[in-house]
Amino acid sequence: MLAVALALGLGAWTGRSIEPSPTSLAIALAALLGAWCTARALERELHGVRRPGWSTLALLSGLAMIGGTPRAAAPDGRRSGAWQPVQRSTRGVVGRLEHPAYEPVWLELPRGVVAPGEWIAVDPIDAPTLDARGPVPAPRALGERGDRRVWSVRVDELERLGPAPPWERSTGWLRDARSGLVRRCRAFDAGQSRELARALLCGDSSELSPATAQLFNRTGLRHVLAVSGMHVTLLAALLIAPLSRTRLGRAGWTWSLACACGAALFSCMTGAEAPVRRAAVAVAATLLAPRLAGVRRADSVSLLALGVVTECALDVRVLFQLSFQLSYVATGALILGTRPIANLFRPPREARLGPTPLSAALAGALGRTLRGSLAASTSAVLFTLPWAWPAFGEWAPSGILWTALLTPVIGFMLVSGWLALALPLPGLAAAFDAASRALLQFLEFADRWPGTPHALPPRPAPLLLAIAALAAWSLIACRTRRGAALDVGDVRMRLALALAGVVLLPWSVRPAGCTIDALDVGHGTCVVVRGTFGPTWVFDCGSRDRGRVAPAALGPLLAAEEAGELVVVASHEDSDHAGDLDWVVERYPIRAWCGALPARIAERLPHTSLRADASGRGQGLTLAGLGFESATLLRGLEQARNESSRTLLLRDGGASFALHGDAVEDGLGAWLERATRAEGFEIVLWPHHGDDTAWSDRLLDLERPREVWISASESAPIEAELARWGVRVRSTALEGPLRASLSGSCESAPPRATPSAR
Repeated sequence: MLAVALALGLGAWTGRSIEPSPTSLAIALAALLGAWCTARALERELHGVRRPGWSTLALLSGLAMIGGTPRAAAPDGRRSGAWQPVQRSTRGVVGRLEHPAYEPVWLELPRGVVAPGEWIAVDPIDAPTLDARGPVPAPRALGERGDRRVWSVRVDELERLGPAPPWERSTGWLRDARSGLVRRCRAFDAGQSRELARALLCGDSSELSPATAQLFNRTGLRHVLAVSGMHVTLLAALLIAPLSRTRLGRAGWTWSLACACGAALFSCMTGAEAPVRRAAVAVAATLLAPRLAGVRRADSVSLLALGVVTECALDVRVLFQLSFQLSYVATGALILGTRPIANLFRPPREARLGPTPLSAALAGALGRTLRGSLAASTSAVLFTLPWAWPAFGEWAPSGILWTALLTPVIGFMLVSGWLALALPLPGLAAAFDAASRALLQFLEFADRWPGTPHALPPRPAPLLLAIAALAAWSLIACRTRRGAALDVGDVRMRLALALAGVVLLPWSVRPAGCTIDALDVGHGTCVVVRGTFGPTWVFDCGSRDRGRVAPAALGPLLAAEEAGELVVVASHEDSDHAGDLDWVVERYPIRAWCGALPARIAERLPHTSLRADASGRGQGLTLAGLGFESATLLRGLEQARNESSRTLLLRDGGASFALHGDAVEDGLGAWLERATRAEGFEIVLWPHHGDDTAWSDRLLDLERPREVWISASESAPIEAELARWGVRVRSTALEGPLRASLSGSCESAPPRATPSAR
């Protein structure tokens, strides 16, 4: 079974990589069938034991390769397919529109309009929501293809073409029961306790506040918040395992079937997401396999391989889904690595005569529990890191310890919460509320630890997978010897540790000069400046029409450059300039914060960070000792909104930049009237996304730019005026992310720009 699973996986990933044409697919299928028939006729049994022959494995691998080839992108305009909801959103439900001939299309539909599995056609009018872009690609799961664009569809833009399959329509009572269970969560205290109850007990995270969700993400406990295999395993260990030792548990088939049905019911009541379904099937197989095979204990590796083969038989493209990869890799890591890693920290046994004292017995049991929990957390996190690294781009090393410490708390919350939903006793709900408050307080404490989270620089996926494969090979050798600990001196483990050291070492170097990047954020601004030494400067981070500016654009750039301390400059508090600066403060050390400081960020900003701002009426503030020869922050007016925007002037030898906010009227004129000496700049970021103002000629005459950059989502009004002046214009609306590298050596000032004849 393991060989079959490996053959299917290898074939599917090969087909995903080579992308054969339909003609070659038909020829390959015919050749595979002919070769298989010929080889199968010549094969013989090996030592009287029936095993899948090489021809069978080759045929399965070839079929998986054909099935794993990517489909064509869905055509623009009218799209049709089967609706499969994935998760709730603030405006409805986000899911996939699946068609056999095309890649899935992501849609956002109003809640309760379409049933799962129903065949519909949509013709959205609005453009899809795009993510911001930077010079470094956004994190993407292994096997994921293309950018995820979410189309928002209204009721009048969809058409029903066919009903849902019978198995989807017959499960309506389960959805109604789950809705009633969600309503029962009103028994818990309003606020974060009720939000956690809906998420942990019912799998409904639609009401969870973004701040609470980000708290779990930053501390490396994302898997605790969403109902997954961990929750199914905890309930099985706390409820099924103790009852299995009673007379009821020795009832044989009756008990096994009852537990399997209970796991299936729990999966349905929590939304029947893919990780929960897999865990429920694993629990059922673990209970029923010994009854079917007549053995005392099921082989966990065979059951794991059976699950992979079963899901691949239904749809081989499931191999490229991140949830599938993380679920099975984490389960395999728990099977292979928990015992060897736990034995590595086991203290030497002491010979003891006579009865063991109660205190020593309790201490020994507690020590074994903590070692086992820590070993399981370490194994699961480290082995899933090669898949989580390219998908998320960050991780929290301390999450290994937090998971081990909080596992009993999560188990208590699951048991007390489900009992509170089933039995209307106020004490049970109060116990869950107390545990929720303690959990959140602990997470706030854990969030203050360094490296929560830690940005991961881009690394080749084959190198990460090779490290995991070598470590797994070494653990397999340890698992064959009962009671053996992890052999760090093993050749395979030494090679894995050496490659891990290569991955963790810095790969980036400081540029010879200054580099500046303007990210493609649509109607917004985000500029990154890096000098030959000192911290990295970030000027604004926000957008009005693009999503995930910091995670998808700014974060990958900072991770690729392996930036350390940052200097953040916020021109003003509007969302298209400061909307995503919270993400930056929560992940990077801030050496200095200059400009506008929203209250929500001031609470998170460390007290060791320098805070500076320029006064209004055109006054300037000089910033020294931050990596540039000259750094000046200017501000027009003191009033709120656009006219109070700051302007940042940076100089380092021949590299000079002028970065403007949104001041285009009185605020811009306030400091232009005070500026008496003309200064030339290599690059100027034009104010307010390319607006043409009454101060445009004065600004061009003062700054004399070689290039003008415009951060906007469409053509800017100032472009015609800049062409008249003979100034080169670069716009993110036309070119996408902008980048320039300038020498730090001293150069003469650029020639004075003058308007050309009309």
